[in-house]
Amino acid sequence: MICMNYAARAKASYPTTARYLGFCNLPCFRTRQQIVMRDEYAHVLTSSSCFSSTSRKNKGPTKKKLSGSSLKWTQRHEKDPYVKNARILGSPSRAIFKLEEIDSMVNNYMQQQIKRKGGVVSNDTGHLKTKGLFHNSNAVVLDLGAAPGGWTKYVAQILGSDGLLIAIDLLPLDDRTVTFVEKSVSTPRFHFIQGDFNSQSIKTDVKDLLKAHNYNRAEYIISDMAANFTGDSMTDALRTLQLCEDALMLAVGSSCFDERSELEEDDGILINGGTFLCKYFACGQQHENDLKSAVKRNFEISTVLKPRASRKESAELYLFATGFRGGKEK
Repeated sequence: MICMNYAARAKASYPTTARYLGFCNLPCFRTRQQIVMRDEYAHVLTSSSCFSSTSRKNKGPTKKKLSGSSLKWTQRHEKDPYVKNARILGSPSRAIFKLEEIDSMVNNYMQQQIKRKGGVVSNDTGHLKTKGLFHNSNAVVLDLGAAPGGWTKYVAQILGSDGLLIAIDLLPLDDRTVTFVEKSVSTPRFHFIQGDFNSQSIKTDVKDLLKAHNYNRAEYIISDMAANFTGDSMTDALRTLQLCEDALMLAVGSSCFDERSELEEDDGILINGGTFLCKYFACGQQHENDLKSAVKRNFEISTVLKPRASRKESAELYLFATGFRGGKEK
């Protein structure tokens, strides 16, 4: 009787799955210990007490066979030394090594700029530094697209206890990242906001957090965001490029793409002399030009970086800019 009740309810609620499992003519007993029905996000697990004691062992769900491209990706991923090292270190992703290498590359790049200019780097703002990406251990850092938390963990290791780290993502952070940041003694003050950084409510939350810690602006805005992949590389690249442009507008102001307009004084949240870093996928100068031109107009120094941890065959690149010409002190 119990089994038939489950069957009737399943048939009424999930007719597609019911037809697939034969519930339209379900006998009192099945030959499986458990029946798992799946109709998209719906799951119904019938009681094991409904089934005959003579039922055969449940073989479990059948593993989906990977396509050729997926299998190659999985095999390459498992052999990747950065993936293996990330697991050893308890990092949620290999992205932590990308940011670590970018930090070192920025230091080398800034030193080259000094030598190229005869020992002096043009410094209209008075804020250009040469000791890597995160040269101020007490800085305010806004980490966009933070999940699962590789970049967040690296920044938390760099900043001191007087620093402030605000991470934002549509998805939750990995528990390992949260535990590390919240329980380590020397890590910065930390806040995670789950949501869309483009929404007005999230922007308000960020500004409220800054004010709560007696800041008006951030010194660093970094983004490892990428749009959800569609399978078409150009579409994916253009959608990710749009995220970069949105991040830049958040950093330096909504009018940053207008060559004829000066930035509104209180529009962006990056301090004068601040640093911007974002990930994008190479998609041709005709598409990238707007972003790169806006960065050159608003920052004293900018360059494109490709860390070793980023796979050679990947179109992934990082746009680094420092010495923001607008903004106020934090």
